[in-house]
Amino acid sequence: MNNCTKTVQPQHRKQGINWTGTITDLVEFAYAALESKVFNDGDVEIKELIQDLCSKFNISQRLL
Repeated sequence: MNNCTKTVQPQHRKQGINWTGTITDLVEFAYAALESKVFNDGDVEIKELIQDLCSKFNISQRLL
């Protein structure tokens, strides 16, 4: 199974919101948000958005 279809397991589950979907789900979420211009009125690069989402949802970026 490749990283794109694995469910993300936070290394140390933090309180609050943790991403429990797949990496593919995260990327699709990021592109949908980018297309909808819901972050910075759309003035954000996809790489920056994904890095920020990884940080906020406790996802190891080495999975990407």
